[in-house]
Amino acid sequence: GLTIAEVELESVDESYEKEERTSRIELLYPGVYPNPTITVKQAIGKEYSIKLDFISATATTITLDVIPKDKSMPYVFILGNGKYILENGLMENDSALWASDMEVFESFAAAFGGNVSNAAKAFMYVGELKSHTFTGVSSNTEYVAYAYGFDTETMQPTTEVSRLLIK
Repeated sequence: GLTIAEVELESVDESYEKEERTSRIELLYPGVYPNPTITVKQAIGKEYSIKLDFISATATTITLDVIPKDKSMPYVFILGNGKYILENGLMENDSALWASDMEVFESFAAAFGGNVSNAAKAFMYVGELKSHTFTGVSSNTEYVAYAYGFDTETMQPTTEVSRLLIK
């Protein structure tokens, strides 16, 4: 038999997709043909911890439902500028979005003389938000609504980010 001297594996992020995904790995051995292959299948992703449902939009408002699985979990919920979020890679990268939000919380704390934990609480909710309306939005502007569980004691997110692009 063949012996593999060293195998390097990368960690794979959890899948939140609605379809399973597969990857084919081809093993290269000198003198062995055809090359042996392995197919790795990742099951359908889990559901997001917080569901965002678009309800309606007018020239100046956006209305959404926010439905966390855990009704007692505190979570950050923000409507952000879609162009900024997309151009800065925050649409796909939870860690970058969390870091960006921490900067916002820190600047709020500095501006209003409070601590970062209290600043974060200004963006936080608990329980379902039915027909939550954001006012003062502009027409012909993309927005991204997003939410994630957050612990103000540790100042750490507790869930993945749920995002909804609104065009």
